[in-house]
This record gives sequence, C-alpha cells and structure tokens, in this order.
Amino acid sequence: MKEHRNRHLNILLICIVGLVLPLVFGAFYVEESISKTPEIAAFNAAQQRVNIASTPIDADRFIKTNHGSIAVNENTKKLGGGVLNTRELLLTNGDTVISGSVQGDCRLDSSVYSFKIKGSATIHLHVGDQYTVEPLHEGIYNASLIFIDSAELDAAIYTPKQYRYIEYDSLEYIPENDGYLQVAKTGKGFEIDLMTVAVEDGCCSDYLLTTSRDDLLDWSEDDPDKAWINYSLDNHSRMTYTGYYMLSEPAYIPYGDKIFYRCQACYIGERFTREDMSNRAAQNFLASIVDTMTLQKNRLGFYPSTCFSLWLNQLYGMEPPYYDTRFNSDLMEIFISYYERSGAENALQALKDYEGFYMFLMKNSSWDDGNGGVWVNDYWAEDNDSTAVHTALNHQIAEMIVLYKVSQIAQRQDWKDAADSMLKAVENVGMDWVKPNGEFHYMVDKEGKLSEQDYDTLTYNDMYRLQALLEQDYGYRSEMIDNMMARKLEWMLNNGVHGYLGE
Repeated sequence: MKEHRNRHLNILLICIVGLVLPLVFGAFYVEESISKTPEIAAFNAAQQRVNIASTPIDADRFIKTNHGSIAVNENTKKLGGGVLNTRELLLTNGDTVISGSVQGDCRLDSSVYSFKIKGSATIHLHVGDQYTVEPLHEGIYNASLIFIDSAELDAAIYTPKQYRYIEYDSLEYIPENDGYLQVAKTGKGFEIDLMTVAVEDGCCSDYLLTTSRDDLLDWSEDDPDKAWINYSLDNHSRMTYTGYYMLSEPAYIPYGDKIFYRCQACYIGERFTREDMSNRAAQNFLASIVDTMTLQKNRLGFYPSTCFSLWLNQLYGMEPPYYDTRFNSDLMEIFISYYERSGAENALQALKDYEGFYMFLMKNSSWDDGNGGVWVNDYWAEDNDSTAVHTALNHQIAEMIVLYKVSQIAQRQDWKDAADSMLKAVENVGMDWVKPNGEFHYMVDKEGKLSEQDYDTLTYNDMYRLQALLEQDYGYRSEMIDNMMARKLEWMLNNGVHGYLGE
C-alpha cells in the first residue's frame, strides 16, 4: 500500500515539475528579452547611474548646480623636495578636471598625474597655432596642449609650464623648463605620465587637465581641433593654478618679453562661453576656470589688479592692488554665462558680492551730472580717494550691461535703477561723444571734459550688446545710443575697419 501511494506521489510530482519548469524558464526568457529592449536597457543604465551618483562623496567643498553638486578636493603632497598642490573637480557629468602647481625645490623630473589606456589611441599635439594628429606610441611628447582619444578614456591636457615668482604677483616664464608627456607601452595598451621638470625654489610649474569616459571633442567631425588653434595658451596668455595671466605691457611694472601679469578679465574663460566652444572639453575647463577665478575675490567683493600701472600712478598716484572696472565687468560676463547654463552657486555668489561692491563704488567714487545721470570712476583703490579718476565710455557701458543682467538674476530693482542712471549719464552727453569725423571720445572727467582716442570697435560693440539687451529684456532701445552708433558705423565703413558686431 505504501509503495502504491509513493508511486502516485511520484507521478504527481513529475506532473507538477512538468507544468512549473516551462513557466519558470519562460519567465526568465521573457525577463531577459525585455531587459534587452533599448527602452528598458536605457532605463536600467540610468537607474544604475542614479545609484552610483547617490553614493556619498567625500570632498573639501561642494558647488551646487542645476544638475547636482560638483565635488572639489584641494590637496597638498610632497614631491621631490617640493610640494604639489592640486584642485580637483568631480563634475556632475562624471568627468574630472585637475588644476595643479608644483612649488618649492623639486630636484628631479616628476610625474604629477598618471593614467592608463587600454588598446590603441590617437594623440593631438598643439604647439602655438599649429597642431598634428598621429597614433599614440611609446615616447616623449612635447606640446602645450594635448588631446588623447581612445575607446576607453579621453584626456585634454595643458602641460606644465614653469614660472618664477616676481614682484606684483607677476610671473616670469622659463621656456626651457616646460613639462612633457611620457608614454610607455604595456601589454594591454599604454601607461601615461604627465611630467614636470625639476622646479627651483621660488618657482612653480602649473598645469590643467580633464579626463572623461566620453568623447571630449566630436571626433567624427572633420578637423575637430580647428577651434582650439588659438587656445593652446602658448603665446600671450596663461591659465595657472592661481589665475589667468597676460603678457606684460610697457605701461606695467614689471615688463619683459617673458613677463606675465595677472589679468582678472580671464579671456580664455570668455572664449569657452562661446557657442563654437560648447564641446565637452571646453565646458569642463570652464568649470575649473570659474572656480579658480572666484577664489581671486577679495574681502570687498571685487577682483583686484596687482601689477603696477605707470600711467595710473602718474595721473592719480594709484598703486596696486586696485579696482579696474573693465577687467571686473568682463569677468562678471563669464560668471553670468556660466551661471545661466549651469546654475552654479559659486558664480551666483560671486556676482552678488561684486555688485554689492559696485553699489558702494557708486556712492563713494562717482559723480552726479545734475540731470539724473551718474558717472562711476574707472579705477579705485582702498588707500586712494580716487576722486580725480575719469570714466571711459566703454567702461560705463560694459558695467551697466552687467548690472542689467545681474539685477534680473538676483531680482534687485535697485541694481537696475543704478544701471538706468548710468545710461542716463551717457545719453545726457549724447552726440557730444562723437567727434566731427565720426570717432568717439574715449573718456569724460568730473568737469565734463571729453578727451582721448577711443578704440576702433570695442565701444561700438559694447553699445551693440547693450541695445540688444535692452530690446530683448525691456522692449526698447536707446534712441541716443542708436544715433551715436550710426555715426561710428559710418566712420568704420569709410576707414575699412572690421571686427564690429553686426558686420
């Protein structure tokens, strides 16, 4: 009886297994098939990125943006008798940007950054305004700007350049001490080291790089390097660990063919805000550049010029550090552009702090024209009353553009009112700004005297941008500005001048 019962039980179990197994395998098959559909695969990948992004990240500070937070780590470590300072940004797109500086007495050539690449790669070498492209191979590469394109990893590198610290926060370039890229072949691909040569005490060797698992440039385009020809930072400009530098001019101390002064206008940052530089490499560098420049802000909220200006000293007895309207206005335009595309809080705070200082300037270093207009001095120093300083037409217009933009960002009507009063001052002088031949006077002083030679296109371009802003955001154009522009345009056409907006 027991054996008969067991036989029936075994038959029942076989039937159950026969019914269940197809269902189980069918479910696995269906799940596997569904997971491989493009829509579900994309969702799973996105979910995985969310899980990765939600992992806590240790950082010295965070920069909130519209797309998450940028993690910033600042480190110092010993390197060959000297020190290596780095500022590393982990961006919200997953890429990394590192700005670094070797300082002190580093006696040997040393690696400041290394990474590995599997398989083959292509290397793009920029020197001056020329570039070459070739397969990556073992050896030494000397170039100011280097792109590496591989299936696994892309890199864009401004190689180390060495400078000697000199007076007034200036740098003396030491061209024979440029860094280089050292590439070694491995069994699976390449090992790459970014190298600095030995650094003497009182000098620094600075570099900037970004890496990405995605394409830093659109390598499918013809000539993707073309837009970077002028951005090798190998000639008259430099981006360093401490800020942006320009080749010195005879009106500055110190001056020389290898001397660079700190320039707060940061023109390379402005270039990376342009539409033709919307590629991943430029946008990654821009995040680092903006962060570096915000660190130059002083306790008053502006970005001081530190080189010694001979003509400012001769005219007004002004010594560094001092405030330069145009350089600060140009820098604020970079912060505005970066904030509008990213929502980065460091840029927003910098804009608010700066306009707070500018409101102080309007109260303490300006003059009322008696007809509702206000002129604000071009320059100001904390230990100089600046009462005799002039106002250049281009400075006034550039700053009112910034005021109009930031007043909307920060929702500050008083800042817009300030810009309106500055515009009123320009309109009150009106066509007197225009010389008989159609050129503009450069500046006005407290006595209302107009003088000096204006730039060929700069002020006209400022007016062009101002009118476009007024029309777009407030629905009107300044009739007086239009009249002034018409005369200047006539002069430019008659004299074969090019490079103006709307050409």
